[in-house]
Amino acid sequence: MANLALTATLFEPMLKGPGVLPEIAAENIDFLQNYANFWFPERPQATQVVPINESLIHSGDFLAITRLDGLDPMIGWGMGGTTGHTAVALWFDGVLYVCEATVKSAYWPTDGIQRTPYAQWIEQAQAADFLLDWVPLNEEKRAAFNETAANEFFFTVEGLPYGYHNFLFGWIDTARDNFPCLPPDYKLCLSAELVEIAAGAVDRLDKAIANQMYNQAFTHRVGVAWGTLNTTADILMYAREKQNLNFTDLIQIVERDEWDYSDGKSMVCDVFVCSVWKSAGLFGDMPIECTELTPTDVERLNFFDASGIRPDACVEADPALPFCQLNGVYRLSLPDYNTVAPYANYAQKCPGIPPNYERPSDC
Repeated sequence: MANLALTATLFEPMLKGPGVLPEIAAENIDFLQNYANFWFPERPQATQVVPINESLIHSGDFLAITRLDGLDPMIGWGMGGTTGHTAVALWFDGVLYVCEATVKSAYWPTDGIQRTPYAQWIEQAQAADFLLDWVPLNEEKRAAFNETAANEFFFTVEGLPYGYHNFLFGWIDTARDNFPCLPPDYKLCLSAELVEIAAGAVDRLDKAIANQMYNQAFTHRVGVAWGTLNTTADILMYAREKQNLNFTDLIQIVERDEWDYSDGKSMVCDVFVCSVWKSAGLFGDMPIECTELTPTDVERLNFFDASGIRPDACVEADPALPFCQLNGVYRLSLPDYNTVAPYANYAQKCPGIPPNYERPSDC
């Protein structure tokens, strides 16, 4: 879910070129260690770029990404993971592409849902100082992956804008237990009441942001056509008077993959990856709403190769990692990766509060 343009302006001093200033990266690592207990050990300089033969990468393989620019660490802190962006590999007519939902920025040249030839993409990723993991599918999922269906799905969504409309709703599953808290005792937390007030204030100050980030999603939840209700206050009043729903009720309503917005389907990075897997048959007939997932939810799925067999260069660079880190000054681990079998309505009602982001067994 990285690269949220509306938020990136807050970090403009960090985005003066494709790379990340070392002092900024260090500050963000310190933030994640202190606020979320995530650690990023420095990698030896000789192994910070790990070249592999692209023929080893298969359609459906997962790419986990963090850029230590301020935005990705904020996403990781809020959602309980180390990644802020995700992508998926797909082969088209003998050419390997990296496919993703992202936005044009100071370090990325293309906007929206896109595909980039792998050789070009990896150069851009290195210039942008991505921490980049290649995480292959396991043999079962690789065999089940319908490449034709996945490619056909990609062409139905190519060029759509990044999924701002439901960015917040994949993250927030509960009334109170997803909002971040502050150390040292983690008892001071962002509250739903404050978010409700802030939503109305933003609507008054900049309606375009409110419409893009939550107003359209709220109209789906109250079942009215977009444009029927003009403000956040109108939507919340309608929900209360017509449907007896308050703000915390609305934010817990499940986002649906079938919903269309004013500019089409709305998919953030991990939602796009999940949707590719879904179109390729990896969930079978299981009911899954990809728009409800976060990067952490995607990484937790037990879809990945656990054989321990990796190219020699990957083993040399990061002996303890179960996958290959292809780029980055710091090591990018994935907590709880490959640990959860998908289930019907996966990850739709899961809490997650720092620093431990504890979940019940059914999440």
